[in-house]
Amino acid sequence: MNSKKTMFIAAAAFLALSAAACGKVDKESSDVALDINTATSDVTASSDDSSDATVTTSVTTSAASTKEGETTTKKGYSAKPNNSTHTTAAPNAAEPPKADPEPDNQEPQTPPEPTPEPTDPPTDPPTDPPTEPPVNVEFSFDSLQSDAAPFISQLPVQFTKGSGAGCVTGNYDVVSYRSPEITIDCYVDGGIEYIFSVTINENVCSTAEGITIGSSRADVVAAYGAGLGEPDSVLYNDGSKELWIDYSGDTVSGIQYYIAV
Repeated sequence: MNSKKTMFIAAAAFLALSAAACGKVDKESSDVALDINTATSDVTASSDDSSDATVTTSVTTSAASTKEGETTTKKGYSAKPNNSTHTTAAPNAAEPPKADPEPDNQEPQTPPEPTPEPTDPPTDPPTDPPTEPPVNVEFSFDSLQSDAAPFISQLPVQFTKGSGAGCVTGNYDVVSYRSPEITIDCYVDGGIEYIFSVTINENVCSTAEGITIGSSRADVVAAYGAGLGEPDSVLYNDGSKELWIDYSGDTVSGIQYYIAV
C-alpha cells in the first residue's frame, strides 16, 4: 500500500514537472508572462495518383512579447508531405532570347559590282579622203620647146634644180630639173623655161603613144615602126625633133626626147 502511494506521488510529481517545462519561456524579467493562443489551423491537401501531394498550411499565432499588446502573425506557409521530393519555382525574370551564333563556315559576302555608267557609242575613226590617182604625165614630140612648168608640177618626183651651160647654140641660160626617175633640161627665153631635152629612166610617165619603161620591143614597133639605129638604141625622127628608145634585150630601159637649140 505504501509502495503504491509512493509510486503515485512520484508519477504526479513527474507530470507536474513536465507541465511546468512545456510552459517555460525565456524572459528578461520574472514579471512578464508569455501566453500562446492558437486560434485556427486550416489544412488543405490535394493529391493524385501520379504526382506528389502539396499541403498548404495557414497558421495564425498571437503571443505576448516583452511588450504588452504586441502580436506576431505568420501566414502562407507551404509544406509538403514526407513523400514530396521536389518543388517548382517561378523564374525571377524573363531572359531575352539569345541570337544564334554565326556559323564558322559562313562565306564572306561580296559587295555587288558597281553598274558601269553608259558611255557614248564608239565613233568610227576619221578616214583620210580618197586620194586621186597620180596624173599620167605624157611626153611627145610636141612637148619639146614648150613651157616646162606644167610638167614639173605634175610629175610625182622630187626635183633638184640647177643651172649651167648646155648643148645649145643660142645665147641661152640653161636650167636642169634632175631626179633619179627623170631629167628635164630647159633653156630660158624671156623668163620662160622651155624644154629641149627629156630623159626618162623610171616608170613615172609615158609617151603619148603609151610607151613606158618596161614596154616590149613589139609595143614600140607597133607604135612607131622599125626605127633607125642599132638594136639596143633606136631613133625616131619628126623633123629636127628626135626620140631615142633604149633596150635591155627586148624591153624598153630608157626614153629620150631631144631638139638642138
